[in-house]
Amino acid sequence: MNNIFAYRLNKLLLKNKSDEIYIYCIGSNNTTGDALGPLVGSILKKCIISRKINIIGDYNNPLTYKKMLELNIVKKTNIYIDSALGNLLDIGKIIVNKKQIIPGKALNKQYITLKSGISIKAIVGENKQNSILNIIELNKISYEYIKDFAYFLSENIYKTIKNFE
Repeated sequence: MNNIFAYRLNKLLLKNKSDEIYIYCIGSNNTTGDALGPLVGSILKKCIISRKINIIGDYNNPLTYKKMLELNIVKKTNIYIDSALGNLLDIGKIIVNKKQIIPGKALNKQYITLKSGISIKAIVGENKQNSILNIIELNKISYEYIKDFAYFLSENIYKTIKNFE
């Protein structure tokens, strides 16, 4: 699976090449299932030292939904990383594409739509089609699972974007 993920990310980066890459690691450190983005941000910040690659959001300073409302998105190559809820059979899948991403959608926070960029959505749990049940679902996901997922994503993102430094 990591070869497919890295291949798709590389292909999208080649199509959207610019002098800088912004990686938005979306999520909260208060909810285990939503901590994927901030964990990826923390890991990448330890690995990437290029001035051409900017990482917004990490575990100590997460890019939460509230902060997203105040954020000024730059018009460069943007990569958005977020955990998501989906169908039971899709848990563990990574969706990489140029489609929009709507942070907080599973919790009925549908005010932000990020359209220009590459979205990486990691399906971490089942969407129960109810915001309260989805909060419970996000809270019951194990930290070890999220941490392993974050390391997997980070390693493959790092290997892919280091070619663009």
